[in-house]
Amino acid sequence: MSAKKFIQLLEDNGILDASTLREVRRQITDKKVSAATVAKALVEKGKLTKFQATKLVGQATATPEPSEDDESGLLLVDETPTDEEVVMLESAVDEPEEVVGLTPVEDAGAALTPVGGAAAARGGGLEPIDGGSLESLDDFGGGGLDAVDPFSTPTQAAGAAAGGKPAEPRQRREKKNQQDWGGKLMIGGGGLLLFLFLAGGLLWYNLTRDPAIKIFERGEEAYRSESYSDAMATFENFLKQYPSDENADTAKVRIALCRVRIVVNDSQRAYETAMEQLPTVQDLEAFSTARDELATLLPAIPEGFIKKAKQAPDTNAMEELIGKAEKALADLVNKPEYVPASKRPAERLKRIDEDILIVKRAIAQDRDLTKAIAEIKQHAANNKTVEAYQVYKDLLNIYPVVADDPGMQAAVLEITERQKGLVKVEEAAMEASKTDETSLTEFRVVLASRTANAANGVARLNGQVVPLLAAGAVYGLDAGTGKVLWRRYVGHVTDHHPQPLNGQPDADVLVTDGHRQELLRVNSTSGDLVWRLAIGEGFAAPSIAGDQIYVATISGKILQIDAESGNSERRVVMPQGLEISPGAAQIHPYLIQIGDHSNLYAISRDSMTCEHVVYFGHKAGTVATPPLIVQDHVLIAENAGPDYCLLHVFKITPSGDGPLLRRPQAPIRLTGNVIVPMVLYGRRPLVVTDLGEVNVFNIDFNTEKDTVTTATAALPASRAAPLLSYPVVEGTTLVLADEKLIKYQLQVTTKQITQKSVTNSSDSCIAPPRLFGDILIVTRRKQGSVGATVSALQVDNFRQPEWETQLGTPIGRVSPAGSQLDAITAAGALFEIDAKVLQAKVSNEPALTVTAASGSLSFTDPVEFAGGKVAFFNPSDNERALIYTPEAGPGRLRIVQLKLSGAKVTCTPVAFQDGLLAPLDNGSVLLANTTTGDNLVLPFQPKLGPGEDVKWQRPAVLGEAFVIVDDRKNIYRVEIKPDPKPFLAPIASGKLELDITSDLAAVGDTVYGVVRNSGGDVIVALNAGDLKPAKEFALTGRVVWGPVQVGDAVLCLSSTEGLLCFEAGANQRWANSVGCGGQPAGNPLQVASDFLFALREGSVVRIAGAGGEQVTSVTIGEPLGAGPVAFGARVLLPGSDGALHVIRTPSAEGQ
Repeated sequence: MSAKKFIQLLEDNGILDASTLREVRRQITDKKVSAATVAKALVEKGKLTKFQATKLVGQATATPEPSEDDESGLLLVDETPTDEEVVMLESAVDEPEEVVGLTPVEDAGAALTPVGGAAAARGGGLEPIDGGSLESLDDFGGGGLDAVDPFSTPTQAAGAAAGGKPAEPRQRREKKNQQDWGGKLMIGGGGLLLFLFLAGGLLWYNLTRDPAIKIFERGEEAYRSESYSDAMATFENFLKQYPSDENADTAKVRIALCRVRIVVNDSQRAYETAMEQLPTVQDLEAFSTARDELATLLPAIPEGFIKKAKQAPDTNAMEELIGKAEKALADLVNKPEYVPASKRPAERLKRIDEDILIVKRAIAQDRDLTKAIAEIKQHAANNKTVEAYQVYKDLLNIYPVVADDPGMQAAVLEITERQKGLVKVEEAAMEASKTDETSLTEFRVVLASRTANAANGVARLNGQVVPLLAAGAVYGLDAGTGKVLWRRYVGHVTDHHPQPLNGQPDADVLVTDGHRQELLRVNSTSGDLVWRLAIGEGFAAPSIAGDQIYVATISGKILQIDAESGNSERRVVMPQGLEISPGAAQIHPYLIQIGDHSNLYAISRDSMTCEHVVYFGHKAGTVATPPLIVQDHVLIAENAGPDYCLLHVFKITPSGDGPLLRRPQAPIRLTGNVIVPMVLYGRRPLVVTDLGEVNVFNIDFNTEKDTVTTATAALPASRAAPLLSYPVVEGTTLVLADEKLIKYQLQVTTKQITQKSVTNSSDSCIAPPRLFGDILIVTRRKQGSVGATVSALQVDNFRQPEWETQLGTPIGRVSPAGSQLDAITAAGALFEIDAKVLQAKVSNEPALTVTAASGSLSFTDPVEFAGGKVAFFNPSDNERALIYTPEAGPGRLRIVQLKLSGAKVTCTPVAFQDGLLAPLDNGSVLLANTTTGDNLVLPFQPKLGPGEDVKWQRPAVLGEAFVIVDDRKNIYRVEIKPDPKPFLAPIASGKLELDITSDLAAVGDTVYGVVRNSGGDVIVALNAGDLKPAKEFALTGRVVWGPVQVGDAVLCLSSTEGLLCFEAGANQRWANSVGCGGQPAGNPLQVASDFLFALREGSVVRIAGAGGEQVTSVTIGEPLGAGPVAFGARVLLPGSDGALHVIRTPSAEGQ
């Protein structure tokens, strides 16, 4: 056997490392050494087992190489060899047996030459292979071989190995007849026997070993069964037996994957194993089949690191592990050699990236938390609680969950302890005023439309006043008739409902004016001012405690106000802002005040000093209602989550060694948020959530723990979305008012809340209802309508009101009509206003009202005709018109339905030839009769493809013609042709390059429109004759109002350039960069050569027509809803909330 082939087998099977193989090859270079010799040396040095040596020598022997006969283990000679030339090599795995001289056995009957003796030992047989011929293999970790002379005799070799001189060779017998006559036969026979033994062994090996495909399939089956250790052993055996098989590369890849899979649950080992194994097989052709599997396997490694990071005990460990996860992603998962981009599991990798970000956020959170706690403690130690709380709030804005961290809670508690000493009492006198603000309005008339079943309404309630907030004003209504007694504008920013000072029917009313930031006391019957106190900043709804009123301001002050005079002599200055009113205890002299976050304060009403501070732990904005105090119990609703509330219970204990406020039980969890104040049913708290859950509780004042329990079974949450729901209770009757009116009966004895009736209206309740025995007074905003409707309903029949009053409905137009004024509201009511009404300041009875079979009544867009006729449209559909015709008697107000044949009007119609010009989305433009809604003439209909729709812009009228554009850049000038039947016919048309998206306005021979551009709008002037652009005016801002034609000018308002004035001939007359002071309400009124603007914000501005400068302005103080109307020396100003204002026409100073 060739030693070189044997070494090659060692290398192919990966049995020895490369350095050992190099050293073995070095020692046998240019020397003839047998494989058995090498195998024996490696066995003795522990580098091979006997089994491995035998197997490898057998494989080499099975396929001898003809070119190396002298190394095959048998010495072949041409002639009969001498005794010295025959050497039998022993197996490398068998211990060598020393052949000693044999004693000849004489056979008397046969002439045989004795076998054995000195001659035999000298000339033939087996010589032991002395291991002394091997070098130490330790020098290179494997082993080595001494130089071996294959031509020395065994004796010489042995002597040399022993360090002595070579033994002298045995002398040959000189006489031929003394030689062993059977030597050749025995040598030949031995060789034959050895050959047969090897051939038989090889045959046995090939017959008994498994075929290659069988071993490979057994490995594949184990791999598929996830028995990766068995699979790896099988594939390794396969490679040892069949290293050149066609499946050898696949087996190598499988082995690499097995080694990774076996340790995949240990991310670090898996990463190291993958980094070691995959490069060794990535260039094999079979590796391509493993990429799908690697796309699933390799992401598990970073996932393992991430999982450990989430469970890591400290931030440093988390950061280290997340760094390993990112490295595993970069080195393995995102490496295209292993997982091509097309095979990467996008969703899984997205989750991994998200998890990495989550852990990184947790790392940053931990570090920021540690830093914030240190800063908070430092600020607290320096009494800088504002700064300390700011650090807390800033951190919560980024990491809301840190509010529950024990370390953060301890830090905030330290601030809280400092808070008590930071609450200061200030003696600061604030004097209330007894007079109202001076108004420049000469007359103000409130228009309210009232209907009633009986002339006297509910007689038993006559004289009782119901104060309510609606449409930015507080109204006082007679509870019996529904008549408006008085109105006071408080601004749309006001959300505090008026409160009677006490339970008496004629008690004065506390009113909040959010517009002026004032608190007022007014007479409930007349609405006259008793006093008003300027608070000077935003404040919560006032709390009433006997003859004292307490007001909490957003900057952190609690004002103590004398209810009689309105004056304030002292106040408490808190170290944090306040958003909720304080609760006043009935039997203890304390105010319970919730801070805007974290803290709960107990303030003495006697001294206004802080008696106790409790770290409540709430976040900003989570407490929406004042505390409810029932004797010595305090209930606070914390909206701790978007769909649940925690009802906290505290007990006031002024005596004893414990704290003033203590918790007798854990918070009670409710479904939904509490956003309306809790109320009392007797002495039982009643709590309603925005998801419809209703709870009634009992309070046991004599126990120490678990003092608040349910009095009835909870009415479960019935809504999926939040909804404002007001409760009102009297006796055993509970009514919930939201988009429905639901009546319940409270049965405490049976612990039931029983539904009695329900009325669906789809109208929203906008104020707390009032219950007067069997009469419920409720304020709602009807669906699709403007303003508010107040109804008095029988509790047993919610469908038929005893009376109903509409409030806050915008006035669309006021027209002088002889000695009176006609005022038309958006709800279709016409009021006749004379001198008597002007003096009364209120009109409850419209002269005319119209009704509609369906749809909402919200006619807010006026269209004016010559002669005083006005058509009003609802901008949401423009399909019906409220037509007002002066001097037409009872029929002067009516609703007309336009005959549209299913089409939609694309813009507000225009007055044209005593008809309504209505562009439709089906492409036609019709002229409707204002009496019947029919076509006055045949419509204009340009060509359209099947199913095509058109968006027309509002046309501009030029005498007996009009110009109109569509969204396809088509422009037409149209007039009425009389023959054969009157019809709208185009007399000119064109195609624009610009897309006009605004109304058109015309003056003289020029039509103006607006083109929207990304950098700024463009006002384009078109020639009315040929319909071509005459000039463009580029703006840097947006047109926010206009173009509108007023007299001989067209006006536009730009967000940047201000008020712009254009005239005929495509000329710009002037520009006022200041604008007009606000957003115009309706169209301006031309007064002489000037323009008078009514602004929605509540003022009137006069602009010079010649140069555009502001001449003068008048502040009304209330919002306006339509353009001014001339009335002699006065101007009529329709309000957007149902009030008509009459002022002197503004003029320049000195005029």
